[in-house]
Amino acid sequence: MGAFRQPDLNGDGRLTHEEARADVNFSPRFNDIDINRDGIVTHGELLRYLQRTCGVSPAA
Repeated sequence: MGAFRQPDLNGDGRLTHEEARADVNFSPRFNDIDINRDGIVTHGELLRYLQRTCGVSPAA
């Protein structure tokens, strides 16, 4: 998912709050997306968030 990979500056497949700050759409939602509150958003957490809040299941 491009919206996830673009802010992932170090390419590790996880977004820290610092990486997400550059994205004005992602940053305000970071804590809502970070389901387990570990300070990192994974692709799985983002997918669950989109499904729960938007009712969509984007392709992995």
